[in-house]
Amino acid sequence: MQNSSKHSRQGGFILAEMLMAMIVLTIAAIAFLQTVQGAARQMQSVKNNAASYQLASTLMDTASSQTLYDKEPSEGEDNDTGLRWRVEVAPDKDRQSHGSEQPSIMVISVKVWKEGEQALELTSAKWGGRS
Repeated sequence: MQNSSKHSRQGGFILAEMLMAMIVLTIAAIAFLQTVQGAARQMQSVKNNAASYQLASTLMDTASSQTLYDKEPSEGEDNDTGLRWRVEVAPDKDRQSHGSEQPSIMVISVKVWKEGEQALELTSAKWGGRS
């Protein structure tokens, strides 16, 4: 008789141990999933930053290679990434040549952003003299 009562107590302990193990595993699984979710968000942010920089760099190269006088600001949206952009070319008032009405240095500003995120801005200066 003692043997069967001892056996049933062990069965109770096994059930309690299994419940505790399931609770511990559930907590560990939740922590793991939160870590994976954070890593996925970070990867998406890095991907967006890389796309922003690539677009801004391309726009800066294009603007730098064009004639800079009488250039109107331009803006648009990249259909592939959903990034919005704006390119402005303005004379650098601090470095305007005194002997000419045309400025010597033009400042090119490129801004790339996505709704709800911080914008990336690139600025460059280029000789604006006529050749």
